[in-house]
Amino acid sequence: MHIAVGAVMLTMLSVTVTQGQEQGESGSQQEEIVDVTSIELIESYAPESFILVIRCARQREVNWFWAKNTTLVIDVRLAYMPFRGEALGELLLREVSSVRASQFMEGIVPIARVEVDVRTPKGIDVRWTTEGVEVTFGPPGPSIPAPTLAGRLTPTAISEVQPPPPATVDTTAVEPQAIPAEEAPDRQLEYRHGTRINPFDPLIKPPVEVDLTNTLTRPLPDAEQLQLTGISWLENRPDDCVALLRDGNGMNYRLKKGDRVKFGYVSEIGPKEISFVLDIYGRRKVVTLRYNP
Repeated sequence: MHIAVGAVMLTMLSVTVTQGQEQGESGSQQEEIVDVTSIELIESYAPESFILVIRCARQREVNWFWAKNTTLVIDVRLAYMPFRGEALGELLLREVSSVRASQFMEGIVPIARVEVDVRTPKGIDVRWTTEGVEVTFGPPGPSIPAPTLAGRLTPTAISEVQPPPPATVDTTAVEPQAIPAEEAPDRQLEYRHGTRINPFDPLIKPPVEVDLTNTLTRPLPDAEQLQLTGISWLENRPDDCVALLRDGNGMNYRLKKGDRVKFGYVSEIGPKEISFVLDIYGRRKVVTLRYNP
C-alpha cells in the first residue's frame, strides 16, 4: 500500500491528436495510441524510497535507460504526452531534483518520455499496474533491484481474479448427540450490580421486595416512605457516615452511602440530610430527607 503524501502531478492539458497511419504499417504500429493522463510522485513506507506512476489507459511497450547514474529516462511507445516542461515536488526535494516530460517521434511511432533526476543513485523496480507504469525507486536490495543500464517492459494481460470454487457441503444428516445432565456445562451467570440498578430485575415486581444480597432477607426500604431520625456524622470520614431512618411500619434502618433502597440507592449523606437516586421504570428521581430534631 502506498501513501500519497502530496507530490508531483502533471495534469493533462486539452490537446487534439490526429492519428493517421499509412496502409503498409506493421501490426505493432496499428495499435491504438493512448494518452499519458498524469505523472505522479508518491512516497512509500520504505525509507529513502518513492514511487513514480505514469498513468495511461492501456499498456504499451516501455523502455528505460540511465542517461547517467542519477538520471532515469523512461519511454512509453505509442503514447502521447499532452503536457511538457519540468515539475518539482516540494515534499520530495530531498530525493528528486526534477521531473521532465517531453514528446518525440520515432518514425511514425509517437513516444512519451519522462526523465527523473534523483539526488543519489537508486535501485528501481518497473512493473505494470492497473493504473499504468509504476517505477519504485529505493536503495538497492532484494526487494528493489539495483539500477541497470537499460530495460524493457512489454504489455502483459492483467489476469482477472477467479472466484474460488464453491465448497462442497456434506448433506449427510448428523444426529445431534445428547449431553448427559451431569456433563452439561453450567450456564448460570451472576451479575454483580453493586449500588447500581440491576437491569435484569423484572419491571413488574411483587408487593414486598427482598434484597437477595442481604442474609437477613429484609425488604428494601422505600425512600419515599422513610423518616430521617438521626445521622452519625464523621467530619473527617463523610463516606462512613450512617443515617438512621424509620418507615411507616416502625421498622428502623441504618444506611450508608451506596446502600440499596427500593428502585435506587443512597447517593449522599450530609450532616443533616440524606439523598437517594431512584430510577422508577426509566424515570430518574432524586429524593432528599432532612433531619428536623
